[in-house]
Amino acid sequence: MEENKIIIHIGMHKTGTTYIQNYFFNSLENVEIVSHPQFYQNISKKKMSDSDWFLISNEGISGVAWNYNWLIGEKNKFCWIDSFHNGIDKIKLLFPEAIILIFFRKHGDLLISMYKQYLHEGGVLKIEDFYGENKVISEKDLSISTRINKLKDEFKDVYFLSYEDYKEFGDKYLIDFFGSFGIRYNSTKTKIHFRNESISGKKMELLRNVNKFYIRLPLKLRKAMRRLRISPRDIFQKHLSFWKTRDSDNIISLKNQINKDFEIDWRFFQENKWGIR
Repeated sequence: MEENKIIIHIGMHKTGTTYIQNYFFNSLENVEIVSHPQFYQNISKKKMSDSDWFLISNEGISGVAWNYNWLIGEKNKFCWIDSFHNGIDKIKLLFPEAIILIFFRKHGDLLISMYKQYLHEGGVLKIEDFYGENKVISEKDLSISTRINKLKDEFKDVYFLSYEDYKEFGDKYLIDFFGSFGIRYNSTKTKIHFRNESISGKKMELLRNVNKFYIRLPLKLRKAMRRLRISPRDIFQKHLSFWKTRDSDNIISLKNQINKDFEIDWRFFQENKWGIR
């Protein structure tokens, strides 16, 4: 099998990955989608026709942002950027000639979205204890230039896509991208409509406080609550999805300040990103 017939979409986190996987990728022709890491090594054993492609899509390749200790509020040395380097090194060993695809979004927007995800997963830390030096997410974890340089060093064909541009142009952005490889988009193919609900405003603080009690429950009970869809995440993210609250001024201010702090890094990305035709 030709290695250059493999495209690996590695995320990043909070850039519409779930929607893209379940909606857009399923509408590509002559593409076999692989999303589970345990299947990676089996790809090389398969025979493909000249018109077929493999598309591996898993944002976990771009690193795990926190471990269990961080979820329960215990400081430790685990950091996202180290996990990113490890993930890239592993995929390089398996598919050294693969085409790499990664999305980036503005730093402050990403950080706030990541914090909400942290709360969804049971996190208990306040935002001021979540972001900063030696905290769950630090400045080095948000560096786009570090990721771009690492990927350029390891792979010949790397494409950096903008989540902001994707929001502006919609599916045309990805249709043009995959079209540059001769991969066609078929809008009539069956699509899976999926939308991740998020939390905002007062719901964030309420969920964080509930998480502090939930995390103390026996593991078996927590698993049962998840199966029954009555965990704190299910309640706040789904059952209370009708309750819309505005993010606090502090959250908005932090987002804007981070975007300002990383203006140079964002410009570096803009200079290296793939553009719509």
